[in-house]
Amino acid sequence: TTINLSATLVVGDKEQELPASITVPSSVSFAAGEFKTNIHVTVGDITPGQNYKVKISLPEEMVTIDQTSDKVITVYRDYTFSSLGTGTFKSAAMAEEGEDFTTWEVEVQKADQISWYKAMNLYEKGYNIVFKVNEANEVTVESQPAWKHASYGEVFVSGKGALEDGVITVKLSHDVPNVGGFGEFKEILYLPAK
Repeated sequence: TTINLSATLVVGDKEQELPASITVPSSVSFAAGEFKTNIHVTVGDITPGQNYKVKISLPEEMVTIDQTSDKVITVYRDYTFSSLGTGTFKSAAMAEEGEDFTTWEVEVQKADQISWYKAMNLYEKGYNIVFKVNEANEVTVESQPAWKHASYGEVFVSGKGALEDGVITVKLSHDVPNVGGFGEFKEILYLPAK
């Protein structure tokens, strides 16, 4: 059985034609006795960092048993990052008892299209932390997993700060979702010299 599909771009509460950079097949086929299948949505050169909501619709006569005729998917293209080199990170959160900070070197990457910096494997291998810098040099670290606690599992960091003269200074909360937190700490990332 072949069923025709239609697709639109959802912007706010309105629907528009899909941009040429996003294509959805005009039909989907089901083998005999098959009740689900996959479709391949092709995405070309879309704006990085922006969500595109694509609504895929079945014709009215093909509505499913639970009355579903539409499926909205979100298409997102991440920014591409390039290495800036090695920076230095000073952490109050990871300081030994009696010390104000502990310091280590870290690879820093920058998004090619925007002032976002990624500190690679910052607190622990496999956990890269993104520092988003706006035009006013205000820094936001959105809640993201940063390291693993032996008892509590993943610890998330989030907070705000500023970028000044190549130095990002932030106050970061270290929290375990739905459990509690370790508090807020001053953390400093010295970006690699240009």
